[in-house]
Amino acid sequence: MASQKSRAGGSQRNRDSGFSQSQGGEGSQRSRADIYSEEQLDALVTNATAFLLCELRSKRRLKKEDVVTNALNKSSRQYGVIMKRVKQNLSDVFGLEIAKISDSNDDAFIIINKHREGFNKLTQHLATEAEIQDNMVLTVALASIFMNRGQLYESHLMAILETIGFLSDKFYGSACEKKMKEHVTKLVKNVFVKHMYLDARVIPRPDQKQNPPLPETTDKVTVLRWGYRTYLEVDVDKIVQYLEKIHDGKKPPAFPFTHYTEIKKRQATLQAQLQ
Repeated sequence: MASQKSRAGGSQRNRDSGFSQSQGGEGSQRSRADIYSEEQLDALVTNATAFLLCELRSKRRLKKEDVVTNALNKSSRQYGVIMKRVKQNLSDVFGLEIAKISDSNDDAFIIINKHREGFNKLTQHLATEAEIQDNMVLTVALASIFMNRGQLYESHLMAILETIGFLSDKFYGSACEKKMKEHVTKLVKNVFVKHMYLDARVIPRPDQKQNPPLPETTDKVTVLRWGYRTYLEVDVDKIVQYLEKIHDGKKPPAFPFTHYTEIKKRQATLQAQLQ
């Protein structure tokens, strides 16, 4: 009975690894050579987990090639088995999720915080004052896009940020050497887009007049929308709470109820796909 269970367990492990034992001696040797030992698998899982944790701060778009090159000794052997364990580690230990980019035709993915609020509280002591202020810029950007029913001209967002005072050196403190206008512009145009918190689309300049006016120097303008990472990480109700906080505990005038409902549905769908 014990030998039967042993044989059954070995057969199951082969199926999990995606390999089948060949009938011939040469095929059997080649199959065994393609399968890592448990000790080797543990080491590779640790390497891949550490690599993805290091990439968490960069928030960049990743591919299988990145993991294979930087964590798996440039070998894709048993990649599926390794990544299954890595995903489990990230989820159980760190509260992180590997999310495939749904509109991508390749194997691209990003790492998201499943419990964003709790994670932020645990790591708040690691954030510099400037990083906290950068997050405030992002919050205002997302709230402004939300209130404009899902899209906002980039120049209009910059005007809002300037009105609030985000482009002033005083906002970041006198000891900060950053040139604020350049820094905030880089956040909006590059960093937030690269991290997929914002989606930027360049379109032809509209004929109708806008308030405030769009820049006169170009025939194209940039429209900003919520990015893929925002839908996965940022609960729309947190944005609503922020808006209520600055409007004396009430929803602001012209609150976009229809758009709010659409976002709630989309976020629920995306979260269900991750399960």
